[in-house]
Amino acid sequence: MPLVKETLDVIFDEIIPERFLVERLVDAMAVKRFQRPHGGRPMEHRVLLHASNHLSTKLEELDIRRDKFLDLLSMFVGEDWRNA
Repeated sequence: MPLVKETLDVIFDEIIPERFLVERLVDAMAVKRFQRPHGGRPMEHRVLLHASNHLSTKLEELDIRRDKFLDLLSMFVGEDWRNA
């Protein structure tokens, strides 16, 4: 799975502008609707893990609207995420 981590690093650190970071994280969680069960960790878990481990400082420093903050919070709460 190193390829998935490297891909997430490039997408979230180099391709997505910071002003769209929260929206793209929330969009990335929508993949679970289209993902087939395949065993192992689902893609949304990888997105949350990447956000928690590699984007937390960047997310904390963002000046975002209240509704975007609530979307982001809802994303983590909806998955019962305890790794933040």
